Amino acid sequence: MKILKEYIPITLNKIFKCDEFLEDGGIIISSINYTKDKLELIFNIFYNGYEIPKQQWKIIINGLLKEKIERGWADYLVVYSDHYLLYEFSDIHGDLYFKEKSKNPDKLFIDLYKSYLKNYQGDFLPFGKGINPAMKITRLCNSNAGLFARGPKIILEKYHEVLSENNIRSNIVISESEKISDLKILFFGDSYFIAKSFEFERIG
Repeated sequence: MKILKEYIPITLNKIFKCDEFLEDGGIIISSINYTKDKLELIFNIFYNGYEIPKQQWKIIINGLLKEKIERGWADYLVVYSDHYLLYEFSDIHGDLYFKEKSKNPDKLFIDLYKSYLKNYQGDFLPFGKGINPAMKITRLCNSNAGLFARGPKIILEKYHEVLSENNIRSNIVISESEKISDLKILFFGDSYFIAKSFEFERIG
């Protein structure tokens, strides 16, 4: 994952690093306004008491593709140009098929979970993302052939690696899909926004 440090204004970063904010501070979304593929988000910064905001900022989110909004306090903002949540749009898609039954289905399941913990930090991507929804993962681990998973190629490759380590033959079949380049993801605490660009402006 690649952080775009230059995206967050220097003045904001200074606030997030100051003792007053670190000891007793937070940021919270106060309003959201959608216009076609653009979103305008306004948030307040508090520290040394929560009665009056110390600052108010606006983020204009251009080319919005996907968002998850959790209403509540946050203590950081960060922008990535490479993150697993971007793969849905930035990578080609395909199907992963397998043909061989695991000699140890329990180990296969555990290895899949270990791979998930290693590659997808945080709770933003559920365990088993893209795995054949018609079957439970435990049942799939006991099967001998069929569709294992569907989705972005880079995620399928992680499943392919686990299958190979368990001596199961598999192959990825690429489907026709377009990649969207130059995407970024902004994390606002537990909320996130996938878009083309983000513009920050202090308004109060």
